[in-house]
Order: sequence, then structure tokens, then C-alpha cells
Amino acid sequence: MSKWLTEAKLKVSYSKVGNTFSSNNTNEYPYLTTFGNAPYGNVSGIGATQVGNPPLQWETSKKWDGGLELGIWKNRINLTADYFYNDVNNLVLNVPTPLSAGIAGSTNSSGGTIQQNVGTLNNRGIELAVSATVIKTSDFTWNLSVNYSHIKNKISRLYPIGGVPLTTLDDGVYNLIRVGDPIHLIYGYRSAGVNSANGNPMFYKADGSLVQVNLVKGTAGNIYKANSKDDGTLGAASSLAATDKAALGQGLPTYYGGIINSFSYKGIGLEVMLRYSGGNKIMNVQQMCQRFIMDRPPTSASPAIRIPGSWRMANSSNSRT
Repeated sequence: MSKWLTEAKLKVSYSKVGNTFSSNNTNEYPYLTTFGNAPYGNVSGIGATQVGNPPLQWETSKKWDGGLELGIWKNRINLTADYFYNDVNNLVLNVPTPLSAGIAGSTNSSGGTIQQNVGTLNNRGIELAVSATVIKTSDFTWNLSVNYSHIKNKISRLYPIGGVPLTTLDDGVYNLIRVGDPIHLIYGYRSAGVNSANGNPMFYKADGSLVQVNLVKGTAGNIYKANSKDDGTLGAASSLAATDKAALGQGLPTYYGGIINSFSYKGIGLEVMLRYSGGNKIMNVQQMCQRFIMDRPPTSASPAIRIPGSWRMANSSNSRT
């Protein structure tokens, strides 16, 4: 090796491993039916809290990895670069069931879910890392480590259920699983902001036209066409259908990493770590609810909520700010 390059390693690996459940699944026993307290009127009882799926199989991950490691200046600086590809089969996801099935978790409007092996997922990306000994004396040492990962994932296939091919699968209230898109896609209506004339929230339909949700007492919640974002006139009655929903962003970070500083002085150590991630969006349900609460008169139990930058009615002292 040269004076500055201490060592160089080229590495390639392959593995096939099984995951007991997917990363979004907090239930460690999805194959079992479990029971718990289930009152029947005012009488205590026992009922199913989860319907298990005995044929459920492990997720299978086939992982390929290739990379390069370099040691510089007697390994005082170390560089690592990796490329990886992960192919996940038998992906375990929550599959919605009809309300008539009476599955645990059912509500008045939707049925519960059963976890099944329903798809395949692949993700690929790069991982970069740099570690260095910045200062090294007889009493003091400062080590610095920086890492960065960039990842892309995509649902490549959903299995047929009951002989019916699937291309989409509901993933909670605000998320969707769709072939060709990242997992946990945020899915919903596209906001067009607020009508500056009347404060009504506005949305885009699939054809690009504007609609507004009326907030006036008596007809609150009704949807009408809108001429523009600054015209308070309520147009003809309209609606927002499931076909008007669109992809709003990715729910999982596309990049993440960390910075670690380690200090040591005469046997006393200090470590400072900073983590970061980004490239994704987050559904802010709390702010959404607050914006609707703003349109109610404040009371002692529900005081006015003020959000900077929100619409305010001209010459009004109501709770909108």
C-alpha cells in the first residue's frame, strides 16, 4: 500500500433470512387468536380481541450487499461505502375484512383486519460512513463518526385474495399500499388551502376543479363547487369521492444517518450523538383537528386555539387567527 492508503477491502455478501413479522407490525403473535374483556351491555364477558391466521408464514428476505472499505493514514481515517438490495417475499400486512365477518377490531363503518402474507417488497440503497481520530494525545482523544443511508422501497406485487388480483390495499386511515409505490404511502385529498373570502377549506378533485367545505352552522360539512380561491360564493353542490384521492407523499424516510462525537480525557468519556432523517411526510392529525376546533365558539372547556398564519374573518373576534 502507499504511504497514505493503509488498507483496502472489497466485500460481497448474500443471505436469506426470515422475519417473524414486518417492521410496521407490533404484534408478535399474528397467527394466534387472542381473547380479552368484552362487555355485553352491562354484563362482563370474554370476546376475541384478535383473529389469528394459523397458515401465516415468515417473511423471507434475500439480501445482496457489495462494498468497499478503505483505511487511510494508518487507519486514522476509515471510509466505507456499500450498495444493498433486499427482496422481501411473503410480506405480512393487515388485510381488511367485510364488516359482516364480525372480525375483532370492527367498527360501525368498517370491518377488522387479519394479517396475511400478501405481497413482495424490494428496497435498495447505499450506505456511506466515515470515521476518524481527529485528535489523539496522551491525555485527550476525539473520535468522529458520520454515516448516511439512502433507501428506496417499492411494493412489487400483491397476492390475489380469494382469486381476486390486488393492486391496492388499505393501510390504516391515511395510508395506502399500492403496487409500484413505496410502502405506507400517504393517501388522501389534495388541499387547495383556504378560501380567503369565507375561510372554507378547499380541495382539488381528480379533474383539477376546486371544491370547498362549508363551515357555516346549519350546512356545515356540505361540499360545494368553488369559482376561485378568493371568491366566497358557494357554487353547485358537489362531493369528494374516493376517486378524488391522490398520493400525498411517502410515509417512510428516504434518507437517514447520524453524527457521533466521542471525547475522552484522562479516563473520563463523553459521547454526543445527533440523528437525522428526511425525504418523507408526516400526517399531522393534531393540527388537522385543531383547525376544525378553531371554527367552533370557544368555551371554558374548549378554549380558543390560535395557529399563526391561519385565516381570520375580517372585523371579527372569533377564535380564528
